[in-house]
Amino acid sequence: MSSSTPTGSSQILDINKTLIVRRFGKLELGYTQIPVDRKTCLGNPFYLANVHDAEERKRVCEAHQAYINAILNDKPFDIDEYARENNLKLVRSFTVNNEKIKSEINKIAERVKRGEKIQLVCYCHPRQCHADNYVKAIKEIINPSPIKEKVADLERKEKQEEAKQKASPAKGQTRKGKDIGLG
Repeated sequence: MSSSTPTGSSQILDINKTLIVRRFGKLELGYTQIPVDRKTCLGNPFYLANVHDAEERKRVCEAHQAYINAILNDKPFDIDEYARENNLKLVRSFTVNNEKIKSEINKIAERVKRGEKIQLVCYCHPRQCHADNYVKAIKEIINPSPIKEKVADLERKEKQEEAKQKASPAKGQTRKGKDIGLG
């Protein structure tokens, strides 16, 4: 199997070899490095006070996962409220831009789909890192789970049904002054 073969050919794209996370300065030959630190929009807005505290690191990475999931699924997410409720701090010098984050994640996913080898780089790796959340998200974009696809289908059908109901008045209601009741 080739990890540089674009999807759509007879060979299968191995995302685990095409999309990896490494520490800054650890260049893997043949990979394009994409920084995901706070100098980019893909940095983690949640502050890690003690880099040696594994439990705090876990909480910060889980918060980032919740944030990314909300962004990618177009769900509202009050980052200040989430931080307050979970006793986390935010990096105030970091500018949060949900649309730019979503756009960048989707661009990386497209590059990986085409077979480009991408290395996400951060200072945390090999410890638990928010970059791992991007790997999960990109894998899900490229190969959505059947359950997620079914949920998306149901949500689309619900929206279509709501639109139909709004477009056609209920029994006994009138449109332009005429009774359109069925019975």
